[in-house]
Amino acid sequence: MKTKNWRRTGLVFLFVAGGLAWPWVRAWWPAPPPALLYGQAYGSVHRTATPVLVVILHGDAPFHRPSYQYQLAQQVARAAPDVVAVGLLRPGYADPAGHRSPGIRGLTVGDNYTTAAVAAVAATVQALRRRYGARRVILAGHSGGAVLVGAVLSRYPLLADGALLAACPCDVPAFRRHMAWQQLNPLWWLPVPLLSPLNMAAQVRPGLPVRVVTGLADPLALPAYSRQYVAALQRHRVAAQLVELPGQGHEIFLAPAVVRQIVDLATTGLPPARLAAPAAHAPQHEPQQRNTAPDGPRRVGAPVINPLQKNVLHVGVNQWQHQRNQANEQQKEAEFFHEGGGWIR
Repeated sequence: MKTKNWRRTGLVFLFVAGGLAWPWVRAWWPAPPPALLYGQAYGSVHRTATPVLVVILHGDAPFHRPSYQYQLAQQVARAAPDVVAVGLLRPGYADPAGHRSPGIRGLTVGDNYTTAAVAAVAATVQALRRRYGARRVILAGHSGGAVLVGAVLSRYPLLADGALLAACPCDVPAFRRHMAWQQLNPLWWLPVPLLSPLNMAAQVRPGLPVRVVTGLADPLALPAYSRQYVAALQRHRVAAQLVELPGQGHEIFLAPAVVRQIVDLATTGLPPARLAAPAAHAPQHEPQQRNTAPDGPRRVGAPVINPLQKNVLHVGVNQWQHQRNQANEQQKEAEFFHEGGGWIR
């Protein structure tokens, strides 16, 4: 009888230990090169052959399928000249239309801020920069997406030319403790390997323009996390600015103040003629635009990764996606693009 009890206790111990160790094993196990993420691209009406690329990441979205990153991309493309704005789906997430990015979504308890997720974002940004011939890249992220943006700035310091982090839980360990007590959810206490922008601030490129926006009434990503991160960046000579929004809570990504900050980052350094967006400057080789409002964002091309050839980026039209959405094309201001199904180094 005692032997059976010991065996049962041993099995329970192995089960619990394996469950606790699994996130670490999954995170550090050798992984294949990152697949590219799904997104929607919106282009300014007036843009050159070398526009500014703005890449936008949504938050953790534990209770819904995110799409507000697309809305923000469209707003930025409408407000700024010479811009291609792309809303990305983070790894493992699906949007309301059923589009999905490859990767692991996790439990949305701060467990998906991983090196694999950061690598997938960086690889997608690199592919988009080549696709659109972008002369500059601006990254913007909300909540958990801001954490990934901060990690990209540290792990890939030459990738971006500016960044905005909104409602950022930039001190991830403190944020997880705070959420565990606020929600009384033991999942927040699970030990997971994670990346925290506050601990990586020293790796951000000196002089990089970074705007950190926080709502002073945010009960989740406390304003203190943003203040600490900005202070850490400034100590390492990063051109970081803190923007505090009185009375605003956590859902600030679509706020006009955030749009203005992104537009300012995207247009800084543009010559006056380009800021005025004269009509003759639409490049001749742009894809044909259909039913686009004169003052709205134009559709941009649909780059596709060939799933049969690794490490090769093919630019073409995703015919299946076009046929699927053809019935709704009359009422759309931008065209879906999908980059996935292949690897790019």
